Amino acid sequence: MNNESFLEDITDDPIAAVARYYASRLNENGKILDYLRRQALFDPSGTLGIGFSDRTLGKQLPSNRIKAGRDLRAHLQIAGVLKSTGHETFRGFITVPLCDLQGNISGIFGIRVDRSQGDEQHVTIGEGIFNAAALNSFEELILCHGILDAWAFYAAGHKNAVVTSQLSSEHLKGTKRLLIVDPDGDAESFTGLEVFRITIPGNVSAHDYAKDRAGDADALGKRIRAATWISGTPEPIE
Repeated sequence: MNNESFLEDITDDPIAAVARYYASRLNENGKILDYLRRQALFDPSGTLGIGFSDRTLGKQLPSNRIKAGRDLRAHLQIAGVLKSTGHETFRGFITVPLCDLQGNISGIFGIRVDRSQGDEQHVTIGEGIFNAAALNSFEELILCHGILDAWAFYAAGHKNAVVTSQLSSEHLKGTKRLLIVDPDGDAESFTGLEVFRITIPGNVSAHDYAKDRAGDADALGKRIRAATWISGTPEPIE
C-alpha cells in the first residue's frame, strides 16, 4: 500500500480508507483466517472485503507531535475509527465494509475475536448496507436477521444474502423472489413478490447453524433447497 496515497485517502474518506487498509492486513494474520474458517465466515472469493485491525494502523500515520499527524488523527476520530483516547475502535476486531447502493464504503462492522477483551462484541461505525451489491445484482434475495447470518450465507457462496433491518421497500424494486430466513421477517408485508421461508433447525441462528456444521460446505445450501413456499407464483428452488 502506497503510504502517501493512503494518507490522502484518510483525509478524503477516512472510513473507506481504513476499511481497505484493514482488508489489506487480513492475509498477514493466519490465525484470523483460521478463526474465520471455524466461524463459517471465511470468504474464499475475497470479494466481501473482510479485514482485520492488527494494531498497525497507527504506524502508518505521521507522529502525533507534528500537525499532519494530529490532523489525520482528528479525521479518524471524527469518523469514529479512533476513540478519544487515540486507540483504534476496531483494535483486535475482524471487519467488513458497509456500502451504499453505488458501492461506496460508508461504514464498517466489526466482530471481536477475543471475547474476553471487552464487553462490546460487535461494533459499527458510519452507516450502510452489508453486501449492498446484491441489491443491484440479483432478482432473488436471502433476507437474514443480522449481519453474521448474511455473512455466513455469503461465505458459503450465496452472495445474494442481505439484512432485513437495513433495507426499505425502495431497495427491493428489482427483486422478484425473497427467501426469508429472518424469524422476525413478515412475509405478508412483501406484496407482488414470490416469497419462501428458510427454516433453520434447532431454533438457532443461520450463523450458528453454519458454524456447527463447518465441515459441511453445503449446510446452508440444503436449507435453501428445503425452503417452504409462502406466497406468490410458486417455482422450485434450484
